[in-house]
Amino acid sequence: MKFILFMVLVMGISLAEAQQISVQSFRKLENDLSARTEKRVDQNGDICAIVKVVAPEQGFYFDGDGNGIVAVERKIGEYWVYVPYGSRYLTVKHDKLGVLRAYAYKERIDKACVYEMVLTTGKVITTVENALTEQWLVIRVEPKEAMVYIDDVYEAATEGVVQKYMKFGQYSYRITAPLYRTEAGTVEVKADQKAELDIRLKPAFGYLTLTSQPETGARVWVDEEEVGLTPYKSGRLKEGKHRIRVAKNFFHPVEQEVNLTAGSTEDLSLTMPSAYGFLAVTSQPETGADVYIDGVKVGQTPYKSERLKSGEYRVQVVCSMYQPVEQLVTVSDNQTATVDAGLSANFASVTVTTDPEAELWINNEQKGKGKWSGRLSAGVCVVEARRPSHRTVRKSLELQAGDTKAIVLEAPQPIYGALNVSSVPAGAEIRIDGKKWGNTPLVLPKVLIGECRLEILKEGYNSYVRNLRITEGKLEEVKAELEVFRFTAAELNAKGDSAALLGQYEEAAGFYKQACERGDGRGYYNMAVLYKDGRGVEKNSIQAVLFFKRAMEAGDEKALQANGKLFQKGKWRKRAAPPFSVRYGGISFAFGQKIYVGGRYGTDFWEYDTEQDKWSKKGKLPQEIYAPVFFVIGDRGYMGAASGYKGSRKFWEYNPQTDSWMAKRDFKGNISYNTYGFAYQGKGYVGERKKNKWWEYDPRTDQWTEKGADPGGYHGFSNAEKAYILANKNLYELDPVTMQKTAVPDYPGATLHFVGCATTQYLYFSGHITGKNRSFYGFDINHKQWQILPEADFKDFQCICTGLGDKLYVFEGESTWEYDPSEILLLENSGGNSSKTSIDRSQGNTPPTTTTETKTYKIGDLYERGGLKGMVYRVEKGGQHGWAISFHQLADISWNEAKSWCEGKGWRLPTLEEIKFLYSIKKAINTLFSYLEGTPLDKIYWTSTAYGGGLMYTCSFQTGICNNGSKDNKRAVFAVYKF
Repeated sequence: MKFILFMVLVMGISLAEAQQISVQSFRKLENDLSARTEKRVDQNGDICAIVKVVAPEQGFYFDGDGNGIVAVERKIGEYWVYVPYGSRYLTVKHDKLGVLRAYAYKERIDKACVYEMVLTTGKVITTVENALTEQWLVIRVEPKEAMVYIDDVYEAATEGVVQKYMKFGQYSYRITAPLYRTEAGTVEVKADQKAELDIRLKPAFGYLTLTSQPETGARVWVDEEEVGLTPYKSGRLKEGKHRIRVAKNFFHPVEQEVNLTAGSTEDLSLTMPSAYGFLAVTSQPETGADVYIDGVKVGQTPYKSERLKSGEYRVQVVCSMYQPVEQLVTVSDNQTATVDAGLSANFASVTVTTDPEAELWINNEQKGKGKWSGRLSAGVCVVEARRPSHRTVRKSLELQAGDTKAIVLEAPQPIYGALNVSSVPAGAEIRIDGKKWGNTPLVLPKVLIGECRLEILKEGYNSYVRNLRITEGKLEEVKAELEVFRFTAAELNAKGDSAALLGQYEEAAGFYKQACERGDGRGYYNMAVLYKDGRGVEKNSIQAVLFFKRAMEAGDEKALQANGKLFQKGKWRKRAAPPFSVRYGGISFAFGQKIYVGGRYGTDFWEYDTEQDKWSKKGKLPQEIYAPVFFVIGDRGYMGAASGYKGSRKFWEYNPQTDSWMAKRDFKGNISYNTYGFAYQGKGYVGERKKNKWWEYDPRTDQWTEKGADPGGYHGFSNAEKAYILANKNLYELDPVTMQKTAVPDYPGATLHFVGCATTQYLYFSGHITGKNRSFYGFDINHKQWQILPEADFKDFQCICTGLGDKLYVFEGESTWEYDPSEILLLENSGGNSSKTSIDRSQGNTPPTTTTETKTYKIGDLYERGGLKGMVYRVEKGGQHGWAISFHQLADISWNEAKSWCEGKGWRLPTLEEIKFLYSIKKAINTLFSYLEGTPLDKIYWTSTAYGGGLMYTCSFQTGICNNGSKDNKRAVFAVYKF
């Protein structure tokens, strides 16, 4: 191994005694272009100056002032130190010669200029004896993502550390990172120890926080780049000047320059001048005129706009029967532009009278019957009096604005044809469309033309029914041969039931059809059953529904009950769930196929599209609602609602086309939980129970008028033709103008958490019973009858209901429900006459082989034994053998008492198998019992079959479940007999 001895002799004064570095001279090299030909740029992109340091020795290190050093290059006989312009100090270091600290430049350091610094130093004589030629260089940087260059070669750092094994010598380094100041210098790698540098770059960035006045949410640009919305807090921004801009709709944009200092946060608040105003529109002599801005309908007069961007607008005021007014209006910043439209009348006041039974049509629009008064637009007008099967009376006239005319139309004249009716036998009653005309034979010379229904009726004969078309001037001839019938409708139905029990469905259908010919509701019902299951007739659901409807119209009890065991009147359908929390006591408006719903206590407002089954969010309600009064007039919704128990006078109009609310004239009373209301014939009506007042609201004039005393309701409802009020459970039809009340059948349901609404044909009411689901009741307005609707799986008593056309919509916590009353469902597995029974021939069902009876029986025949009456429910061998069941029963007796009662009458208890079979045909049994005055099977009955351990089987004729019971229990009993 080769060893070299290092000896250091320092000429002059010892290092321990004095500094060995000094500046001999410093000057600017005016003609030196090195800084431009071999340029480097600082962090701000400016060309650096070069300080050429001339030194007699090597191994020097350099530090700058606060601006730092960009790079250091070793040249022959000198060092090139790249410094940013404006630098003021330079520190020179040497491991052996010491430090020249913070030497102040004698010249100003400018961009891209060259300077010369000549150093005077002591002398270093070095002798080295070492086998090593390389050593480690370790550079640790902050931030860790900084890039490290050694002699202008990039060196990758790991977690902010560069470590490299290098030959002895001096190297330049440069550390850079975005938004940090570059650090540069030289480092010497020597044998005695590894070279280490810890370099923390100085930040060259700051931060910006920005707010806007008078509103937040303004868009923010920094140096032409959009970065967010106010209030805004930036990430790191390069130090120096930046252009800040904020802008928001309805405000003028604002710009400002800000100078960021490294390491600091600049707080900036910018005020945006308003760039909007308002528009107020009134109309004379009438209010309620439609207001259009640039062709878009925005409300009605008196109208106050939301804020509008400053600028010019085209305003139109349109009112029916008046000439439209158009005006250009300029809206200025922070100003309210006004338009007072003077409307020029363009109508005549007209009164038309004619036959009280004739319909009045004006310009092909029906206006009513008999008499009509109102305004008509100036111009040609066609007035008609129409009546079915009569000649229309028509008059044309030209109206001038300001005219007042009374027009009298002649009564429409009837158009007749003739009808010649005869029958065999004669003397039958003639009815046309239900009206009696006399007895056959008869010529009817004046029968109104068109479709009619002819009935020829004679006691003891089948009805003759025929649909005719009577033609003007033509004689229609009808000859009817009447068929004799021997049985009443009830007898025909009973015979049909007996045939159905035997499986003879075609024969049963024949009996039921004859009952239908007599207009019998039960006959219609039985035919519906056969068509439903396709027994004896071709299966046809449409025919089943038609016959069921006829049964309802005829008043058949089973059809009217529609108890869900066979047919179900109306159908619930589950739709898209509400996307908000439904609260009892909310509001709802229905327009077209859409419903608008808002819940109690909140301001969310939602639109439900019934055709697309889709919810969408609308603008907020103008206030929270509690105990609201709401209704729809035309294409607008109206609402007044208390915000709490104290009540409110505020009244609002909702426009679904623009999704906007407009404040209307305050209610003159106090809207609270003591008020209710509805719309009727274009006006709103509100009852105020606490103050006993009745109010009318006219939307055309935006006026409230007191009409008298409150009629005494708690809730109010209306459809297109009638209005109703509900007081507790008492329901009244109400004329809100005359205040006349007519009592109708009481509401049969609960009133806790009551909800109600009206459709075209029904009122629907529901109240919550604690611990139970809601049940809805429907009141048929035409027939004045209540029915309970099929059950729906309501989860929450919090709900809102709305009528739309014929359908009912219920919005509850988890679901939207649609109820269609026009649908009649044919339920499967309905049993009864529609089910073909199969007899189980196991033990207990086989009749005895010997009998003393010789009489023959049919199913449904009366059977009497021991003074106890019954009915035959099954026969064999031509009716000579079979089973009978007693009409009459006993309730609440023990098993021993039941057994004694049966045997005392010469009958017996049914076995378990027999009673199961009877339950399977329960509907048929009960149908026959209803004609024969028997008691329906609907209790828990004893059997003769032992369960074991002193227990006996019992069977429920409500559920079909058979179970055990102690003989001491109290159950019901009927008797059977095998003949």
